[in-house]
Amino acid sequence: VCYARRPATLDAGLLAGSLDAVTATSREIVETLLGSGAGAALRDLPWFVGHTRIAEVARGLGLGSVHVGANPGDTGLLAALEAYFIGHAPS
Repeated sequence: VCYARRPATLDAGLLAGSLDAVTATSREIVETLLGSGAGAALRDLPWFVGHTRIAEVARGLGLGSVHVGANPGDTGLLAALEAYFIGHAPS
C-alpha cells in the first residue's frame, strides 16, 4: 500500500501560541480540524488551501481568512503562504 486516507489529527500541544497559519489540502481536513477540540483556536488563524472548492467549504464553515493559491497544488499553496507572510508578521 502506498497511499492511505486517514482522518486529520492535531496535537493540542501545538496550539500553545505556536501556530501562525493552517494549511488544508482537502475539504475533509477543514471539516475535521474545525470539528475537533482545537477548532475554536484555529478559526482566528489564516487558512491556506490548494483549491477554490476547498475555500468554499472553509468559508461556508465560517472561516473569514481563507487564501487560495494562484495555481493548484503544493506550489500554489506555498506561494500563497509566502505572499501572505511577506505582508504580515507572524505572531
